[in-house]
Amino acid sequence: MNHQKNQLFTINQLSKLTGVPIKALRYYEKIKVLQPVYVNPENNYRYYNYAQVTYVNIIKLCVNYHIPLKSIHQYLLSSNTIDMSQILSLMQQTINQQKAQLLKDEAFITNLHQQLMIAEKIHQYQQITINKKHTDYLIQPFDGELLSAEYYLGLQSMFQQIRTLNIQYYNRMGCYYYYEQQQLKKALVLEIEAHTSKTKDLTILHLENYQVTIQHIHKHECEQYFDPASVSNERFLVLETFETPYNMLNPHLELQIIQ
Repeated sequence: MNHQKNQLFTINQLSKLTGVPIKALRYYEKIKVLQPVYVNPENNYRYYNYAQVTYVNIIKLCVNYHIPLKSIHQYLLSSNTIDMSQILSLMQQTINQQKAQLLKDEAFITNLHQQLMIAEKIHQYQQITINKKHTDYLIQPFDGELLSAEYYLGLQSMFQQIRTLNIQYYNRMGCYYYYEQQQLKKALVLEIEAHTSKTKDLTILHLENYQVTIQHIHKHECEQYFDPASVSNERFLVLETFETPYNMLNPHLELQIIQ
C-alpha cells in the first residue's frame, strides 16, 4: 500500500486542491457522502485519490446552491460509487431554477433603482409628469383607512394570492382612488408583473399608455386632493414610496394623478 499511498492525497492536500476546509471534509465523511479510499490503521490518517477531487468539487457546488448534502445518498451506489448522471441532472435543474430567480431579483432591483430616480426628481422639482407604457395592479375593494391595520391585513391577503400563483410583486402598494357618480371610491392595489396569463382569474387594474403627475405627500394631506366638485373625472394612486434617505418612521407617500 506504501507505493499506492504515494499516489494519494492527505486530507490537508485535498483541502488545498478543492478549497474545502478540512473541517467540512470531515463532516462529509461523518454524514457518509465522502469516504477516504484508505485509512492508515497506525495513525488513522485519511487518504483520497484524484477522482475524488472532482467529486468533492461537486459536493462544494451542492453546498453553494443549497442542495441538501443528505440528498446525495440517493445517488450513492456504494461508499465510493455514485450515479454521476443523476446528480449532475439535479444540479443543473437547481441552477436553472436559481438563474430564473436571479432574473426576477434583477428586475426587482432595477425597479427599485427607477423608483429612487423618480423620487430624486420629485425632491428636485417638487412635482414631475411622466409617461408610462403599461402597469398592472392587483386590485381589491377597500373602505378602511390608508396605512391602518385593516389596510395591511388586506394587502397580506393579496400577497398570498400572488405567491400562490407565483406572480412577481413590483414593490408598489397603496390605494387607488376614483370617482363613481360623484362618490369617492377606494381600493387596495399591488403592482405586479404585467403581460402574464397567470393573472387571468384575478381582478386587475390595467393602465396602458398613460401619463401621471407625481408628487410626494404625507398621509394627512391626502384628503385635500379628493374634491369631487372639481376633479370628478380624475383618478389617483397613493402608493407607499421608496426613496433615499428613507425615513421609516414618517415616510412619504407618492401621489400619482392619472391623466
